[in-house]
Amino acid sequence: MFSIVRRKLLIEKEFQIKFILKVLAVIVVGTALTGIFLYKFGNYQFDRTYYLAHQDVRESWEVFWEAVLGASLASMALVTAPIIFFTLYESHRIVGPLYRVRVNLDKISGGDLTLETKLRKDDEFLVFNDVMNNLTHSLRDKVAGIREAKEALGKELEEGETDRARLRERLNALDEKISAFRI
Repeated sequence: MFSIVRRKLLIEKEFQIKFILKVLAVIVVGTALTGIFLYKFGNYQFDRTYYLAHQDVRESWEVFWEAVLGASLASMALVTAPIIFFTLYESHRIVGPLYRVRVNLDKISGGDLTLETKLRKDDEFLVFNDVMNNLTHSLRDKVAGIREAKEALGKELEEGETDRARLRERLNALDEKISAFRI
C-alpha cells in the first residue's frame, strides 16, 4: 500500500480538542472519586480503630488528607500527558479518514473523477477507501459512456447522411446512459 505522513496533528481541531477534553474529564472525575473513596475509607478506618484517641486521629487524618490530595494530583498530572498524546493520535486515525473522504467528496462534486482516495493502512474506517474509489470509478465510467454516446451522436450529425431513425437510435443510447443517474 502507500504511505501518507501526518503533517498536521489537529485536522478537525474542534472535534479533536473536544475528544481530548472528554477523556481528561473522565480522568479528573476518576481521580476525584479515588480521593473521595480514600477519604471516606480512611476516615472510617481511623474512626473505627482509634475511637478513644479521637483528637490524635483528626490530626493524623489532616496529614493523611494532604497525602491523598497530593497523590491524586500527582497521578492526574502523570497520566494527563500520555492521555493527551494517545487521544490526539488515536483521534487522528478517526478524523483523518473522515477528513479525506470529505475533501474527496468536495472534489467529486466539483467534477473531478480522476482522484483516488488514499488512507493509511492503520486508519479506522478503511472501508471508506474502497467505497470512495468504487464511487469515483463508477461515476467516471458512466460519464465516459455519456461522453462516447454524445460523440457518436455528434459524428452522425456532422456526416449529415444519417436518417432520423439512426439519429433517434443514437439519442436513445445517450438517454439510456443518462438514465443511470436519478435526478
